[in-house]
Amino acid sequence: MKTQKCADSLVSICIPVYNSETTIGRTIESVIGQTYKNIEIIVVDNQSTDQTLARVREFRDPRIRIAENPEHFSCAEYNWNTCFAHTRGEFIALFHADDMYSPEIVERQVDAFKKFPSVTGVFTNGEIIDEQDIVIDSFRLPPAITGNIPYTCRDLLPVILEQDNFLLCPSAMVRGEIYKKLAPFRYDQ
Repeated sequence: MKTQKCADSLVSICIPVYNSETTIGRTIESVIGQTYKNIEIIVVDNQSTDQTLARVREFRDPRIRIAENPEHFSCAEYNWNTCFAHTRGEFIALFHADDMYSPEIVERQVDAFKKFPSVTGVFTNGEIIDEQDIVIDSFRLPPAITGNIPYTCRDLLPVILEQDNFLLCPSAMVRGEIYKKLAPFRYDQ
């Protein structure tokens, strides 16, 4: 595995979108407002029929790149594959068009990769908010997983099977080479 100074690493934040005009602005603001600045923001539009792309284009941040699918994909996972094709970062985060990042999440995740060079993915807890940003529920690590230390698949799988999947997609940051090796994602599998 390549080693690189993680503190300087480019992070690719992928935001696949489809008809997300009401949420995409807040989502992008939460990404732009990160304390870790060496990011690229890749918005991949799945042929939206609303004003999603117009909202994205209102942002004048040079880190934002827009890609438009030539046709509408019937499931979100196919749009994820398009996202990965446009990334350049050592790390990739797949983010939803209606989610918001806490301001330090990217910095803390890059720090975790720096602290544990053999780690291939970092996940966080998460909160579920309503349209007024009021916390209505949360995702927390199960008691068997204490966090802040590396776990293997053998450690995680039994807990996931017993407790349900607690690894939240919008909280994940993965080494880019891993996502690209596993792609394309296929919903039918």
